[in-house]
Amino acid sequence: MADVDKEIVQKLKDINRYETNLILPAVNNYFKSIQGIMSYLVTKKGMGGVYVSATRPSKAIMSRLGSEINLDDVFFVDAVSYMVEGVPPPSGNVIFVESPTMLEMMMTKTEVQLKKVKSANKFVLFDSINALAVYNNENILSEFIHVLVNNLSGKEIYSFILSVSEQTSEKISSMLKMVCDNTVELGGE
Repeated sequence: MADVDKEIVQKLKDINRYETNLILPAVNNYFKSIQGIMSYLVTKKGMGGVYVSATRPSKAIMSRLGSEINLDDVFFVDAVSYMVEGVPPPSGNVIFVESPTMLEMMMTKTEVQLKKVKSANKFVLFDSINALAVYNNENILSEFIHVLVNNLSGKEIYSFILSVSEQTSEKISSMLKMVCDNTVELGGE
């Protein structure tokens, strides 16, 4: 087991439903952290859930995760593919949002995808606040974070929001730390 995976297992073993977890991976270990989190949730804990991607197209994420992790009970909300590919072809486990500026639509589509998850233990992984900061002004993003966390906290799910701390403004970082129940910092190699 890689050091990143051991660190993730150690730091996530005591998480609870109804809590929103702010995950702060090191920028040089970003995708390795995502792989470790997904492996822990799906493979080790047997969860199903929703992966909301504002960072990379869902097919790229599935391609990298799918060889190691069974994604049959993982559904995606993809806010990137429209921008980089035009209208993406329909996919059974992916709902596409036209732009990362459509924040309310991302939340609505997450709700739709959560209803498809078969596992009793469900998660939502939101990747990432940094990507949304590129497309949304700070005040709107701050308001969205507040609504998102309150929405997730009211559900019997495990929820995770990713943000690379060294790329997050002070205002957004303060909002994330204020509204999230736990902050999990993951180191780099």
